[in-house]
Amino acid sequence: MLSSLPLLLIILFLFNIDFLSATCKANVWHYYPCSYTISSSNSCMNSMFTTVLESNDCLEQDYFWSYPIGNITMTIKLNKSFIVNLKNPLRFMKNVYRVDDDGMDTSMTTSDPIIYLKSDNNYRVRIKFQGPDRIYYYGTFIHYSLKFD
Repeated sequence: MLSSLPLLLIILFLFNIDFLSATCKANVWHYYPCSYTISSSNSCMNSMFTTVLESNDCLEQDYFWSYPIGNITMTIKLNKSFIVNLKNPLRFMKNVYRVDDDGMDTSMTTSDPIIYLKSDNNYRVRIKFQGPDRIYYYGTFIHYSLKFD
């Protein structure tokens, strides 16, 4: 019995690391025109969602990240080149990153009130928001507007 205990602990440890690093799909609810609530399970530390827009749909969008914990990655897709004007959400988040095609994060953390992100060659912008490691508050807002090149 004792010989199987270390093996069991190693398996549980490895499962826990894999579980914490797994990415899950965020839940997105549409409430009002161009306004959404997003959330994910408290056990999911890395969640993601995609919003695909027509060129004239919702040039300003509001998201309420309900019970923010861990990271959430937003992908914005359009059918032409654009710039995201992201209202700086760092009051309730640790960091904001731009995610490139290789999955590499580039910190966009700044004290400026607006963070500007130009779309890539595929007409998309991926933004990762780093929230707290545990729940501290009910939620936080993410607001952005789109401009075309």
